[in-house]
Amino acid sequence: MVNGEKVIHVLHIADNMRKTGHLATIFPMVIHRYACSLVACHCEEPRISVRGKLRDEVPPRAGPRPFGARNDNNGFAFRRALVFTIYSLLFTIHPLYAAGTAAAEFLKVTPGVRAAAMGGAFTALADDKTAIYYNPAGLSQLRWREVAMSYDKWILDTSLANLTYAHTFGLSGSAALGVTYYDSGAIEKRGDTKDSGGSFKHTGMAARAAYGNEFFEGVSLGAALKYVGETLDADYSGGFAGDIGVHYKTIFDFGETSFGAAAQNVGTKIWDEYDMPLLIRAGAAVKPSKDFMTVAVEYVAPQAGIPYAALGFEITPGP
Repeated sequence: MVNGEKVIHVLHIADNMRKTGHLATIFPMVIHRYACSLVACHCEEPRISVRGKLRDEVPPRAGPRPFGARNDNNGFAFRRALVFTIYSLLFTIHPLYAAGTAAAEFLKVTPGVRAAAMGGAFTALADDKTAIYYNPAGLSQLRWREVAMSYDKWILDTSLANLTYAHTFGLSGSAALGVTYYDSGAIEKRGDTKDSGGSFKHTGMAARAAYGNEFFEGVSLGAALKYVGETLDADYSGGFAGDIGVHYKTIFDFGETSFGAAAQNVGTKIWDEYDMPLLIRAGAAVKPSKDFMTVAVEYVAPQAGIPYAALGFEITPGP
C-alpha cells in the first residue's frame, strides 16, 4: 500500500470511533466513552499575587451585567456588535474549506471528564482548564491554578492521554498548556496477497499553548497555538494550527447565561495534502439555579464529517 492509502484507511477508522464515542457521551453520567479516566484536581491558591497585591486584597471583577442594563449605552451596543461580528466571522471560515478527508482526526475528541460527561457541550461554559480544548476565551474565568491528567481507553486497542496545566494572572488573564497523545494500538499489515505482514501503529501528538482574557465587560477573547504531529508506520508528518474563540456572559431573568463560539484547527496541511480537522463550535449555557444546575447546548460543524448537536447538564450538590 502507498502512504496515502494507509492514511485514508486509518483516518476513517479514527473518525468512526470518534462518532461512536460521541454518541456514548450524549447522555450525561451514563457512560464515558468506554473510558477509564484519572481525574482532574484543582490546586487552589487564594493568595496569588495580582499586580503586586495579594488576591484577597484585590476586589473581584464586577461579574456579568444583567442583559439590558444600559447605563453605558454606547459600550453595551459595542459589546453586542462585537460578539455578533465574531460569531459571523467564525461561521464564515467554515465554507472556505472544501469538504473532504482530514488528517489528525484525534483532535476532534472531547478531552476532560467533565466536558465529556456533558456530551461535549462545553464551548459556552469553558470555565476550567479544559477550556484550552474547546474555547480558549473561557480561560478568562479561571480563579486559581489547575492541573489535569486523563487517560481514555477506547474501542479495541486505541487510547488517548491528556496532560493540562492552567495558570491565572488575575486581571491580566489566564494561560494554559496542554499535551495530547493518541495511540491506535497494533494494526495488522496486509499486502496484495492478503497475507499478514506484521503490524504497524498510527500515533498522534498535539502540544498547545493558549491565552484568554476579558477585554470588554462580559466579553472574553482567546487564542491557542498548537503543533500537531502524526506517525503512520515509519512515516511522520506535522504542522501548525490555531484556535480562536469568543465568550460572552450576561444575566437574564431566568438565570446566568453564557454564549461561546470557537474555530479550531485552522492551520497548515500535513501529509502534504490533508487539512487539519477544522471545527466550528457554538453554544449556550444557562444556570437556572445558581451553583446547583447548568444546562448547555452546542452545535458543531466539522469540515470533514457530519454536523451534530450536543446537549448536557451538570448538577452540583449543595453542602
